[in-house]
Amino acid sequence: MKKKSLIKSFSIYSLIAFIITGIVLSYFISDHIKEDKLANFKDISYFVVDNIVKDSLSESDFKGIIESSKRDSIIKSMNNARDYYKMISITIINSEETVILSSGGLLNEEKVVKDTNVDKILNSKLGESYIITKPYKLEIAGENLERKEVFNIYTAVTYGQKIIGVYKIIVPYEEISTHINMLKSIIYKTLFLGLLILFLLLMKIIHNASKTLVNQNKELNEKKIKLEESYKKLNGSYKNTVVALSNAVDARDQYTAGHSTRVAEISLEIGKALGFLEENLTDLECAALFHDIGKIGIPDYILNKNEKLTNEEYDKIKQHPEIGVSILKTIDFMKEGLPIIRYHHERYDGRGYPTGIDGENIPLGARIIAIADTYDAMTSNRPYRNGLSHEIAINEILLNKGLQFDGTLVDVFMTIEQKIKTICKVRDLR
Repeated sequence: MKKKSLIKSFSIYSLIAFIITGIVLSYFISDHIKEDKLANFKDISYFVVDNIVKDSLSESDFKGIIESSKRDSIIKSMNNARDYYKMISITIINSEETVILSSGGLLNEEKVVKDTNVDKILNSKLGESYIITKPYKLEIAGENLERKEVFNIYTAVTYGQKIIGVYKIIVPYEEISTHINMLKSIIYKTLFLGLLILFLLLMKIIHNASKTLVNQNKELNEKKIKLEESYKKLNGSYKNTVVALSNAVDARDQYTAGHSTRVAEISLEIGKALGFLEENLTDLECAALFHDIGKIGIPDYILNKNEKLTNEEYDKIKQHPEIGVSILKTIDFMKEGLPIIRYHHERYDGRGYPTGIDGENIPLGARIIAIADTYDAMTSNRPYRNGLSHEIAINEILLNKGLQFDGTLVDVFMTIEQKIKTICKVRDLR
């Protein structure tokens, strides 16, 4: 659904972009064509009129009165050119801004011209001496009086390096506009067709790319599922290996068999009650399962001794957290669990071992295992005594709240004591 929505959005925005691009391109291209057509018409008009004038008039004719026969001949040629090239009128103005020749075609044509464009041409430089006006409405003489849209072309009459007059040529705009509109139509159609083809090709590419991505995503999901299944199997094997190793440690003493597993179960219940993330629970579980692995380095006669330990023997027992860290320090997955193992025999009041740190300086996991370890030790049978009841063990933990144990964790422990009691019952049934 999301894929279709993205393709739909892309299609709409792309289409809008193509339409805007087409409109902008059409505007600039058609405007350029219009200017070119006007300039081209200006060149043709100038060339035609200039040839007529230069062949018939001398420079002096622009200052005096033109002979009647010459005048009639030139006007006839101008009229022929006007009609052939579909002009409205051709007017020749001298430097005094007086009309010396006109092909006619206009109503009330004045002899003295008052036209700022004529002034501009007369005062312009050679090579820059032409003006094309914007289209406007004009009344045209003829059998049927009518208003036409026209535009004016002003060009300089030059002899040598001098501007001695102005050609004013009035042209119907429809001659230009018809051609321009035809070109615009061709441009619009070509642009539309080209952009449409480009758009469709782009959509085809996007569709194919999307299809490829969907297939790749499907393959990745399938591989992800397989990897997750493999990871679960691997994780199960890894966990079973860890449990087997911890049980091997506990097996040195028949009375502590399963101790590490129960400490892990109790610690996990406390961790869950605290809202631990899955990865934190995994670290806590590993640390709990291996918290006594250092006892491998303690002689059996000390571990299994029924009498009170000597100070020297007790000092050896207190070395087992550091021995455990030394054994596990090269194992990557135990990296986060090492501080927990090192400090799980520390007391909240600072009277524990191996370093005597106190309070929240003790890692949280170590404070949790301290409660779980003590509870299971108190409720388990020993050669020299029977295990304490759940209620007595709970009472002992409460008495040591804030002394041996973190008071906050003891409160959490009390909220799950029924779950802890169930763990004890399962142990006793084995």
